[in-house]
Amino acid sequence: MITDVIDRTESISSTKGNLKNIPTFPNSEVSENASAETTEYKISITRNQWKYAKENLKQHLNVRTLLQVGDLYDFRDNYKRALGYYQQALLMDVENISIYKKIIDVLVKHKEFDEAELYFKKILNITNRYEILKDYVLFKVVSFQDFSNINLLIDLIDKTLEKSETDIDLISLKGFLLLNFKKEIKLAKKFFEKCLEINPNYIHAINNLGVSYLREGDKENAEKYFKLAVDISPYDYPFAFQNLINVYIAQGKKKEAIELLDIAIFKNIPLDYEYQHMYGWLLLNDLQFTKAKSWYQNLIQREKHNNLLYNNLGVCYSKEGNTNAAILAFEKAVTLCKEQVKQGVTRDPRSLHAFYNRARMALETDELSIVKEMAENILSMNSDDAYGFYFLGIFFLKTGKYAEAENAFEKALSINKNISEIYPDYSFLLSSTRREYKKAIKIILEGLELGYKNDYLYNNLAFALIKNGDLTKGEKVLNEHIGSPLPTFIATRGLLEIKKGHIEDGVAYYEEAIKKLSGFHKKIAKKILETELADYWYIKNDYRRAKECINKAKMIEGTYMDFEVQEMDEKIQSKLIEN
Repeated sequence: MITDVIDRTESISSTKGNLKNIPTFPNSEVSENASAETTEYKISITRNQWKYAKENLKQHLNVRTLLQVGDLYDFRDNYKRALGYYQQALLMDVENISIYKKIIDVLVKHKEFDEAELYFKKILNITNRYEILKDYVLFKVVSFQDFSNINLLIDLIDKTLEKSETDIDLISLKGFLLLNFKKEIKLAKKFFEKCLEINPNYIHAINNLGVSYLREGDKENAEKYFKLAVDISPYDYPFAFQNLINVYIAQGKKKEAIELLDIAIFKNIPLDYEYQHMYGWLLLNDLQFTKAKSWYQNLIQREKHNNLLYNNLGVCYSKEGNTNAAILAFEKAVTLCKEQVKQGVTRDPRSLHAFYNRARMALETDELSIVKEMAENILSMNSDDAYGFYFLGIFFLKTGKYAEAENAFEKALSINKNISEIYPDYSFLLSSTRREYKKAIKIILEGLELGYKNDYLYNNLAFALIKNGDLTKGEKVLNEHIGSPLPTFIATRGLLEIKKGHIEDGVAYYEEAIKKLSGFHKKIAKKILETELADYWYIKNDYRRAKECINKAKMIEGTYMDFEVQEMDEKIQSKLIEN
């Protein structure tokens, strides 16, 4: 017997952050989100110093007092006022390198790269000290825009290294550029390894060797180096934590990734936003649904408009079997996404998962109007969304618009072949309503080749082979799946026995399957049985018994086989009239 995907909740999808392996270079900064406590701390410090600095400036207008006030403004993140005081100080001492460096630091911090470059050139006209050259090289990397000319940066590093061949910061930086912009992984690794010959604990080289191995697909060596980086710098180097989490996820080591996140949280490691939100997703994928649910519920209290969190909370409820709560969570995610679109907020592509999941839940409860609504919403936001066409195809299939369903399924597959749900549904359509058995077999084999090896698809393959007349191959597929808990395999075994002429065995298999099936699938099994029996007696020229069977099939409503039943009925009726 042919089936669609019965348990669509297996395909309910959570959303994961867009994670990347992160290489670093010597002045890689850790992003900090200033808390209210940090801001208050800054205010209290500057408040205590402010009067003194102002009074001092009035009494002694000199380089030291100007820099002191500039530093206080910089500390309070008022970079323009800070810059003004630093520039006044520079007018008093035009060759003071430390003032130039303060000005450059403020400009770089606020991405005023062109102006920072002018000040660097002024310093280099005053001195060619190595540390200034090195700072200039690091600045050029931070501010570089034209990555098609990355060789210019590499040449600059090489010239600077001529003055100090063992500067591990610049050696590592060259490896960083080769790794990320020239994609020369093997050559980049040689520079990172050279760094470790000079200093075995140099954190950037260790981390970047891990990234290099990961990009080569060598997860074991990547894990080794990221672990080493975490051990060497367990409190102030979040990149190694994040990269090690990446490796664990790539290796399917969910528990290890969760444990590492627990450590990072305990140590207050300043992880990037995506990694802070990775905890719930990992719990979900480690099947810790209750814990994940609690985590998402708590986070939603702080991020009430984050539709991705509501989607993943819905997944938790779905996995726990709480259908009503899952639907409410998915609907909330859908509503938030629609509101963001109306407000002109750039939509996160992952937000469509909530629409997919709501459509899947609607299919479970046979709410076809919601399936259609979700499909139309998806396609209004992305006219080339494969899932949008897939759900539209399901709606057409369920409402008897088979040609439209076939077109929608074909469109979905033309956009994205990696939709596991479509192969059972599309092959069901082709076999049960279109009787295109060869095409159904082709679609099923494509799905199996992509790795979507589930009992539903194998059952559909056996059904299509048997209906196409290839009983031997159909029986082989069934024999390979003896012991499957899927009742439809039993029904398809019944079809095989009837086609082989073993009518009593065939009926017995069908009756066993019908006892185990429910709802729509029970009705279609009954209808297929009566139609196949009608065909059997028709071939045996017993048109009266064939008519009795096809009349029983006609009485079963709400299935997809009306055309086939009608055609068989007309054939039988014609023979009865002849006789």
